[in-house]
Amino acid sequence: MTGSRPGRIWGLVASQAAGRGGRVSAADACAAAVAAVEVTGAWLSAARGAEAGHLMRATDEVSEQLAELHLTLGEGPCLDAAASGGPVLASDLAGGESGRRWPVFALAARQAGAAAIFAFPLRIGAIRAGCWACTGSGQAR
Repeated sequence: MTGSRPGRIWGLVASQAAGRGGRVSAADACAAAVAAVEVTGAWLSAARGAEAGHLMRATDEVSEQLAELHLTLGEGPCLDAAASGGPVLASDLAGGESGRRWPVFALAARQAGAAAIFAFPLRIGAIRAGCWACTGSGQAR
């Protein structure tokens, strides 16, 4: 694939929608991420500002649990990504930094089956619209 990064990403999302025979949806964005970056799951949350938000779509049970943990615990990579406006990459939830940043969330996420979480804020210009995140289980797919 050639072209700009946003163009390539939209192409992946559009391909997912075409494969389903429907219009582009949050499900297509999540499915494209799982296929393209070889993670074990993904989710998309809509929110205002740095709030935890509302789960729009999750690709699997672990991702759904992780999205809910953000909401119920009030900590985690998605909340930090939304607050900072930049990506939050937690490649080792068992590592010391994750445990210090999100003491309750990191433990609960590991218990749910996640080894890593990569969270990206969703923005439309200056408007913070939510979070997109993907997770890895630490096991080969």
